[in-house]
Amino acid sequence: MVSATWEMPNGHKLTQEDGTILRAEGFPLTEALVGAPSWDAKGLNVVFAEKAKSGGKDSTQLVLAEQRASGWSRKVIVQADSAPNLPTIAPDGAAVAYVATGPLGGSPGIWLVTVASGEQVPLTNAELSFDGAAAPNQVPVPDTAPKFDGVTVSWTAKDGPHSVAAKP
Repeated sequence: MVSATWEMPNGHKLTQEDGTILRAEGFPLTEALVGAPSWDAKGLNVVFAEKAKSGGKDSTQLVLAEQRASGWSRKVIVQADSAPNLPTIAPDGAAVAYVATGPLGGSPGIWLVTVASGEQVPLTNAELSFDGAAAPNQVPVPDTAPKFDGVTVSWTAKDGPHSVAAKP
């Protein structure tokens, strides 16, 4: 049963079935979708969070699906050890901003991963506040996936809008 459909700029459709199955034009991308996918300006790259295991615990990982002549290929771009979520891809598909604890754990923040190299860089050097309150040296957790125009990552939290320059 289809629960959501998104049309990408190239006219292709992504469908979410039974809450966790994501397909691109019928091609299965994941059976463990968490949240909504994001795609680049041409609709050739799709990024999403999916359920995964890390150290025997439930977590998430970020996957990049690239459209090829023969179908779609999948590549894990952020491992489950950082519990990544809420991904958004740059219009050119070169980088992905997301919320995570980071590769070494710790407090959540907004991170950027460069798709080609896999390098992960924290964009917020302060901790995110899960209660939405603006505590000293904290940036509130996004209510929805951040927006990423390739230069700036912006998001809305309970206390209003926020943004940070992306430094891939």
